[in-house]
Amino acid sequence: MIDSTTKQMGLGEMFEGVLKEQMMTIISQAFMKQSSLFQTLPQEKEEKLMTVDDAAAFLQVSKQTIYCKMSKGTIPVFKKGNRCYFTKQLLMDYVKEGYKGTMKDVQDSNDAFLTMNKKKRNGNKK
Repeated sequence: MIDSTTKQMGLGEMFEGVLKEQMMTIISQAFMKQSSLFQTLPQEKEEKLMTVDDAAAFLQVSKQTIYCKMSKGTIPVFKKGNRCYFTKQLLMDYVKEGYKGTMKDVQDSNDAFLTMNKKKRNGNKK
């Protein structure tokens, strides 16, 4: 049976209204879920800044090496006036970037690359 509301609005308008309501419900549920996740996360501690001496000791290199890497722009550094600061996390990320992998990692990476390119070449020959 078609009620009087359906007759007045038309089917398209009715579906549009239902879709808007569903979208609003989905959005509000997602927002509530996300805000509850933020409340359960541990509060981030402010990371202690390190000096050039601290960074050199942490990386087990000389101060001169730190200054050299800073001048080349290869090490992450914060500069404020004449002072240079580092964070432990950024230095750890910097060290991890240099990971070259084992021979097996390199071989697996090469095999995957060659397989992907072979599929591309075979797909373009049609």
